[in-house]
Amino acid sequence: MTDYIVSVDEITRATARSGFEFEQLTRVREDVFRGRLTNKTLDGSSDVFVRLYDSERRDALETFSTIATEVSHPPCQLIDGEYVCLILSVAEGRPLSQVLPVVLLPGLRSYYRDRLITAYTEIGASIGRLHDRTVCGEGPIFTRDELEKALERTVIIKEQFGTTLANKARNVLQLGQEYATPRSIVYGDRSPHNLFYKRGKITHIDVMGKKGSTLTDHATAILGSRLMIARLPYVDESFATVLEQAYWDGYSTAGNAPDIKPTWLDIRLLSKYLGLLNLYRGNPSSLNTRLTAFVDPPILHKWTELLLNGFEL
Repeated sequence: MTDYIVSVDEITRATARSGFEFEQLTRVREDVFRGRLTNKTLDGSSDVFVRLYDSERRDALETFSTIATEVSHPPCQLIDGEYVCLILSVAEGRPLSQVLPVVLLPGLRSYYRDRLITAYTEIGASIGRLHDRTVCGEGPIFTRDELEKALERTVIIKEQFGTTLANKARNVLQLGQEYATPRSIVYGDRSPHNLFYKRGKITHIDVMGKKGSTLTDHATAILGSRLMIARLPYVDESFATVLEQAYWDGYSTAGNAPDIKPTWLDIRLLSKYLGLLNLYRGNPSSLNTRLTAFVDPPILHKWTELLLNGFEL
């Protein structure tokens, strides 16, 4: 999300100056637009999205746009002028957040089980290819701002479990500044709503377009699948472990994708648990978030307690 609001007319003029003319462009959300091109096509279609980014992401997006299709993202082109934008094709299929609740119904599960394992293998492989192609040294698990927010949110643990576990959580989170974890261009939130599925093919949407710890992608992909399975009362939670293994199997096939230690992942997951719990304590604006706010907190509390009790400092 950008730090400023740009009008539809401004984006229309900016893209026209780069050779992309629209019949009509409409705002989908604050920094995303959709329209139909009149003078050219992208991947054979005139129906495209335009995503607006902060200028500081220009270099990472320039690199990403050259390898997008190799990492299971729709074809895209960087517009680098007054505004930094990606023009990208529309992803085929439906988000896994809509697919999983249906295909995991008892009557369909046995038919789709292997297909879902293959899908999660490809999710891991595509993220691995992105990390492999764009690796750029090492850095901490969190930025300083991310750590400060996570530490503030440990009050949630104090209220739920007491001071002792909250203090342990703070100590665990502070380790996130000490470990040197691999850095690369990262996709960002890899929850099921950002992963489109069609006939066994996975397509990523909503790339973050910046460099960061590779734990950013791993934690959101793993947490997203765990939560989706845990929300479905007709699915055994052990299937989440099956999908996670498929994810890591896929990731390991991606050339020289950097290794990840379980301890690092736990630290990043703890921060994600706290982030969601904090979101649910507020007044979520979207209907989907208001619905999951009724289901997720007990699950996240349980996982938080299990993680901290099992973490060896």
